[in-house]
Amino acid sequence: MFTFHCTKKILDRYKFKLAANPQEPTTVLGNWYINTFNIGRLRYVIGISDKTYLPVIVGAKKELFPVDFGRHLGQVLTVLGIPQEKIIDELGQMKSWVCRKTESKQALGVLVDFVKCGKFDAEDHPSMNLLELSLRLAQTPVSPLKGKFPDRMTRALFGLENHKPTPRRTYKIELIY
Repeated sequence: MFTFHCTKKILDRYKFKLAANPQEPTTVLGNWYINTFNIGRLRYVIGISDKTYLPVIVGAKKELFPVDFGRHLGQVLTVLGIPQEKIIDELGQMKSWVCRKTESKQALGVLVDFVKCGKFDAEDHPSMNLLELSLRLAQTPVSPLKGKFPDRMTRALFGLENHKPTPRRTYKIELIY
């Protein structure tokens, strides 16, 4: 069980019913703050964990968003090296969720920063997929974490050492003189 803390744009788009009382999350990553954003004409949903600010980006189709969110999170956690049994447990806990309005200005600030960075990254690297974009943002230091990185904080939260950095996408650069 966890809570999606939704911005007004999300609430207007998806018409989720708001839960009256907050509930403690049973997931390792806690609750998630979500918002929508566009890259060109395509619409996406970005969610960040309230414990590590780990970003997950999914397509914004109404009928697929909640299901796709868990699938994309599983892919992100796999690349981060989280053991499969922990991923299965986390995603199992995420099958039950409620919605509430956003409560943390820090989380909203991180969402805004990630949306801006994500748009620039997507424009600079148009072949980048949503998993790669999520992982790239996860390697961005975050002020509420005192400059720590969401990918490393997530590994630590799952009890893993941080000696193995998240793989970065490599780009071929041609120099023209």
